[in-house]
Amino acid sequence: GLSGSPYNVTNEIIVGESATLTIEPGVRLLFPEGIGMTVLGRLMAVGTPAQRIVFDRKENPPDDQANNVTRDHNIRLVGPSVFEGRVQIKRDGMWGSLCLQSRWNW
Repeated sequence: GLSGSPYNVTNEIIVGESATLTIEPGVRLLFPEGIGMTVLGRLMAVGTPAQRIVFDRKENPPDDQANNVTRDHNIRLVGPSVFEGRVQIKRDGMWGSLCLQSRWNW
């Protein structure tokens, strides 16, 4: 319920195929970078104008190591979710997939 809100999510939330996760009005869930939710079953989250349900990014303190991650905008993950897919890199302005082959397909 609301007594513990906001909730700091520390691990991936997975709702199984036969499960239902119900989130009450007014609840706020804070997700750190790299943590999310996968719903294979059912998610029931119905808020009200006065008690919205909020899924938000957890802000890390400025000295937190998570804020010091270098992001390379020439590397991306392309796939069905943020946790699986093909790794691609940009070279000479074009994206190419990394694979287990012994040579590049440019």
